[in-house]
Amino acid sequence: MVNLLLLLTLFTSVFAGNFTIGKDSYLLNNQPIQLISAAFHYFRVHPDRWEDTFKKLANAGMNTVETYIAWNMHEPEQGEFQFEGANDLNRYLTLAEKYNFLVIVRPGPYICAEWEFGGLPYWLLKEDDIQIRTNDPKYMKPVTAWYSVLLPILAPHMITNGGGIIMVYPACDKDYLTQLYDLTVQYLGPDTTYVTFTTDGPTDQMVTCGRLAGKAYSTVDFGPGNAHSQLAVMRKYEPVGPLQNSEFYPGWLDHWTEKHQKTAIQPILDTMTEMYEMGANWNFYVFIGGTNWGFMSGANGGGELLQPQPTSYDYDAPLSEAGDMTEKYKAIRDQIGKWKKLPQYDVQDTKKASYGTIRFTERASLWENLEALDRQPVKADRPLSMEKLGLDYGFVLYRTSIVQGGTLRLATVHDRAYVFLDQAFLGLIERANCSVTVEVPGSGVLDILVESMGRLNYGAQMTDRKGILGDVTLNGGVLQGWEMMRLGMKNVNVLQWKPVNEANEEAERTGPAFYRSFVEIKETADTFINPKGWTKGHIYANGFNLGRYWTVGPQLTLYVPEPLLRKGTNEFVSFEIRGTDRLTMSLDDVHQIDI
Repeated sequence: MVNLLLLLTLFTSVFAGNFTIGKDSYLLNNQPIQLISAAFHYFRVHPDRWEDTFKKLANAGMNTVETYIAWNMHEPEQGEFQFEGANDLNRYLTLAEKYNFLVIVRPGPYICAEWEFGGLPYWLLKEDDIQIRTNDPKYMKPVTAWYSVLLPILAPHMITNGGGIIMVYPACDKDYLTQLYDLTVQYLGPDTTYVTFTTDGPTDQMVTCGRLAGKAYSTVDFGPGNAHSQLAVMRKYEPVGPLQNSEFYPGWLDHWTEKHQKTAIQPILDTMTEMYEMGANWNFYVFIGGTNWGFMSGANGGGELLQPQPTSYDYDAPLSEAGDMTEKYKAIRDQIGKWKKLPQYDVQDTKKASYGTIRFTERASLWENLEALDRQPVKADRPLSMEKLGLDYGFVLYRTSIVQGGTLRLATVHDRAYVFLDQAFLGLIERANCSVTVEVPGSGVLDILVESMGRLNYGAQMTDRKGILGDVTLNGGVLQGWEMMRLGMKNVNVLQWKPVNEANEEAERTGPAFYRSFVEIKETADTFINPKGWTKGHIYANGFNLGRYWTVGPQLTLYVPEPLLRKGTNEFVSFEIRGTDRLTMSLDDVHQIDI
């Protein structure tokens, strides 16, 4: 993303041989090559669309593709590895080779990327005093175990079979960076036939902090602007070798409640041309953004501040979230086409369809389905964090009984706490305003539903545990005797559904509850589900968690790629936290990410 990243990078190619640093350029098999690279994260694009995406990248003049590797996707629980389907890294690399790409693979272990916890698995935070992204043995032991599984998968794609490796580090922890470097060499061989390098922002402070002199090649990253002045910073530290902008930003990230970010086309073309004429290399971050599926969007901030990212990772990139060729894509393609002959793969924008209004005819109250969602609640005197409860993402319901009313206060909550007494909503306490109190009118069952909005993916305060962190007090007295239900929301098939009572529709529209609709589709295509009139929650299409919606914007609709749909009956399920003014949504043919 930006200058402070912890990344490892691997160049792979169908060209067996070596990839090295020359006097003023990279050398592929001893021949100069100028890299024009596109960031394309396999875990953000449906795997059925990978091949189409590679074709579009090739047509735009890319000769290199870059991806992060999200550790938390491949090792969701410690020691349990997943490399199939959307996690089939070997297939992704093989497809890249099929279309003659060099590939930059960035295995992390920390990737930033506006991804949940910067790609780190949640279970690291079960250790109370772990120091993530350092040489702390409690961190390096699982990192080493992860690398022992991952790097042998990458090894067949090395430069001797086609490839090369680079490494990037976020902070001034040279011991940690050295350990990662040593692990890389251990599994992938000495970096004499591939390149290791770091990337940092174009300032002296950033480069000196992140570089590993004598081992890794120092590069910089920046968006549209004066390439000469920014690459001059790199040249101070690398007087010999190719110039490289490792993250050239053709767009930018969004946060919930803020405006959708846009980047003008002409400054991108001007900076591209400047870099091309200098003989510099660059990587578009990102060329296609894709989607933060499920609960995998991350957040910026720290402490009480939280700036969560939306489900869409469109990024105003050249290829849209759905993989469409935007005006920005066409302008970049045409500019590069002035410099070299481009491939002509047969590609089209994805088919879109508007399936109209869908009505939710069944409802499953959260209160009536707690046992189905967590059959073994945890009991403790004090509230436990999500991580201590063994829950990766989603929600925790904290329950206790009180014998009198009063002023309720939470010491710390990450991130949003919905307070109920006997299932009646009383108020919301958020991370950013935890000093807010809720008045509880009397005795009864006190429920606090806590929602994680995504762990921090960037910054110095990334040890971002979720849930109630500290005591809950009523009139100053500490509440004890908690029952905690883990609501990971992974399987909606366990829910007990009831027909919506239309005679009492106003009550039926009140959350927290699940709503289900069955939709008949004759011809499948990409579509966008529109929750206008709803408040906040997430949506499943045929059991697949599309991600969060929150009608504060900037994103309104959620992307539903065609491969998730089927001809015939399709099931849509929404979990709505607060309530809705209607029991309908629509399936549109236009994405709304800038409301």
